[in-house]
Amino acid sequence: MEISKHSDSTNDNFLRDKEQFYNQVLQSIEEYAVFTIDMEGRITSWNTGAFYLFGYSSIEILNRSGDILYTPEDIAAHVPEMEMEGALHEGRAVNERYHVKKDRSRFWGSGLVFPLFDKEGKHQGFTKVMRNMTWVKDTEEENREINAFAHKLVSTSLEAFIVLNQDLTINNYSEPFREIFNLEEKQYRGSSIYEVLGSKVEIKELQLLFDTILSDKDAYKDYELHIITGAAKKKIIKVDTRRFTINENGKQVLMQAFEDVTEKKALQEMKDLFIGVASHEIKNPLAVLRVYAQLLERELKDHPNERVKQAVDKVNEHGNRLMHLISRLLDLSRLENFEVLPKMEEFDLYALVLKVVEDLRLTHPSHEVFFDEIISESVCADPVRIQQVLVNLISNAIKYSPGADHIVVSIRLDDQRKAVVVSVHDLGPGIKESEKEKLFSKFQRTENAVKSKITGAGLGLHISKEIVEQHGGELWFESTEGMGTSFYFSLPLVACL
Repeated sequence: MEISKHSDSTNDNFLRDKEQFYNQVLQSIEEYAVFTIDMEGRITSWNTGAFYLFGYSSIEILNRSGDILYTPEDIAAHVPEMEMEGALHEGRAVNERYHVKKDRSRFWGSGLVFPLFDKEGKHQGFTKVMRNMTWVKDTEEENREINAFAHKLVSTSLEAFIVLNQDLTINNYSEPFREIFNLEEKQYRGSSIYEVLGSKVEIKELQLLFDTILSDKDAYKDYELHIITGAAKKKIIKVDTRRFTINENGKQVLMQAFEDVTEKKALQEMKDLFIGVASHEIKNPLAVLRVYAQLLERELKDHPNERVKQAVDKVNEHGNRLMHLISRLLDLSRLENFEVLPKMEEFDLYALVLKVVEDLRLTHPSHEVFFDEIISESVCADPVRIQQVLVNLISNAIKYSPGADHIVVSIRLDDQRKAVVVSVHDLGPGIKESEKEKLFSKFQRTENAVKSKITGAGLGLHISKEIVEQHGGELWFESTEGMGTSFYFSLPLVACL
């Protein structure tokens, strides 16, 4: 009998040591909440991981109902009871749902519920093992939002475009995207854009494109890729990139639209060649015509004839207009093809504005130029090109406000743009809402300008915009019909290298 008692005592000590060992193991697990509840649903044990996850200490939570960890809606739906019933019948139950912390905030918990039995096999309660998987739930929600967004775009589009995830994998794409790059008929979702287009385009161009996009906060720019076709001349693809934020967490996608502009580029080159040749061919006879007009003017000094003088004046007037138009066309062609790059130097912008105003006073004495807010600021730009912009804006302000006697010019700093901004305000009839969108387009003139027979080719604003944007600035306007118009342009505050 003594041997038997000694054996029982040893066994009890072993079980106590074993239980203590398991308790120590459970308490050391901080990544998982492990706790038990009895048959009445009261919490009977609580490990360190449960404390970190829910915020309750053992003293605060023991002997309290486990319902405190569930959302009110789940309690109303009897979810805790159903989980325990399912675990008892099936051997375990999956516990994936929102739970409530001590501070009443919610998290997505994922884990299992197991029935707990004693040595005789009698049911004693339940063990729950749980982990905070909110980030997984959020990722799933974000992916669903992204996929829904991408699908909506793709399903209705007849254009070639793709939607890219932040890691530059393809989320979705339209069928024309596959066709424009001559891709095989297979699934490309989830593949890296480099894998898909790496053999189709110049890889350096592709890398430069995305390096630029990812480092650019706006990414609202057009780029070009050259498709490798094996032919002597490569296909040119215009890439229009837009970045979208699709949820409050700042999750973003890139949408890229593609257009084959090979033919457009060829036509542009032909147009530029035509303008160059035609301008040269027109300039020569026009120069001769002006020489003869000057000879007639000299003859008229000795033999006055009013009718002939009026005719000569008209020849000179229209000859000057034609020469001005030719110069504008050549200027535009060079700007659009980057044949004329800005010659950057540092100069005082206010001094340049004063020079332009003084020159225009001689040719436009009808209007006074008032200065409003003025600063003297040095800028790094091409003074010849910026002077061209100033002449265009100020002379336009004078021309398009014939009923007024002054215009207002200002120069100020814009901290938000980190730039200096020049504005020119006129008191003319303003611009109609229907005409605002096309104002910077080539050969576009407002209805008021046409009706008042103010001369112009509709190129000045377009050229000015090209010049300002070449300098990294912006050109824009504000106008209320009947109350005048204000044009603004900005130049970045950067030092010349």
